[in-house]
Amino acid sequence: MRLVEQVETEAEKRAEELESDVEFLELRLFYEEMLACGLAIKRPYDIPLLDTIGRSVYVADSIKNAR
Repeated sequence: MRLVEQVETEAEKRAEELESDVEFLELRLFYEEMLACGLAIKRPYDIPLLDTIGRSVYVADSIKNAR
């Protein structure tokens, strides 16, 4: 089994476990209420990418996708 498949399987198992966890369900409901009231906001993912393939490749790809 590939690593990705293992992670997906474990994530699905954990999601099933959490669906039966009363405390988790209460926390999720609370969070959804806070979102609806505007007291909680979802932060955008703004951590810069690691430069593992070279800055020129990343910039070139970004320019191509912007068009």
